[in-house]
Parts: sequence; C-alpha cells; structure tokens
Amino acid sequence: TPEWWVSRNLDPPCIIAVLEVPPVSRRPGRRGRTPDASVQITVVFPDEPGVDYVGTYSNHGHSKTVFVLCSGLPSAKFEGCVLKVSRKWGPEPSIFKRLDDIAPKVLYETRVQNILTETTTSDYYCWISERLVPVDELARLPHADRERCVVAVCDVMIRAARNGLLLSDCHFFNFGLRIGRSAAERVV
Repeated sequence: TPEWWVSRNLDPPCIIAVLEVPPVSRRPGRRGRTPDASVQITVVFPDEPGVDYVGTYSNHGHSKTVFVLCSGLPSAKFEGCVLKVSRKWGPEPSIFKRLDDIAPKVLYETRVQNILTETTTSDYYCWISERLVPVDELARLPHADRERCVVAVCDVMIRAARNGLLLSDCHFFNFGLRIGRSAAERVV
C-alpha cells in the first residue's frame, strides 16, 4: 500500500474497470503524455448502490487523466462531474479545498486498487470535482472575448496569491469557467 494512502483522510475506495480498450491519441496543444486508462471506464461508488457511472475520456495533463461521469440518472450524486485519475498522489485536491471560493469543488477523493488498464493492474489516486470549461477552449470560440479570458485568469492568480498560493503552471488549460447559472462564474 503506498504511504500516501495511509496518511490521508480519503473517502471509501471506488471500483473502476475499463470498458473500451483502444488507447486515446494525444491531443494537440496538450502535454505529450499517454493517458493513464482508456477511452471509457465504469465507476461504482460504495455509497451509491445501484448507480453505475460511465466515465468518458475528456482530457489528460502532465500527471492525470480526466473522465466525464454519466449514469443517465439526473439525481445521481456525481452526474456530469469529472473524475481525475492519477498514478500518484498529487496536491490538486488539497489546493482546491484550501481555495474553495475560487477553485472547483472537490466532491470525492479516494484511492483505487486493481484498476484494469489495457496491459496492467495498478493503484490509482482519484478525485471528483465540478466540471469546468477550460479557458483555452473558451478562448478559441469564434465570438470569445479573449481579453476577458486573460483578465479572468489574472484575477484568479491574484486571488490565489492573496491566499498564499503562487501558481507556477499558468497555461490557460489549467483554468476553467464553472458551468453554472451565472456566466460571470470563474474558477481555477
């Protein structure tokens, strides 16, 4: 058992299995890393009996792969949220919790043992958060106000610094717009 599993106060482990085996190709403009899992996975949580989620690959970064969760049940706890999967523990959830007013809400944080990938069984660190629209994708839209995108990212960086966190990886794909009722919502 990795040391970080023992030292963290994590939610109960979930069960993840691969549905679709073909590997995901690298996306242009993103970090050149192969995603950790596959195109589609199933996810089951111990505190939601009878609810099976399908996680569809959304993106991947330097150390994690992101899946959008869908169960087909509007009342499901994590419907439309994102599951982030990493081979190692990372600080992102603790940072999000610390900067709760400007960061996506962390809804679940756990470990997964024996996830089945294309070639191996392994241990993973996972967390679920709100789904955001990456600012780089927003800025590429034809009618996007790119100047406002820059201002919004700078605002979040300043607010994070005021809370004692200096951001070092400030690419637009690391910032997102919260999907919500107000178009003015923005978060890291």
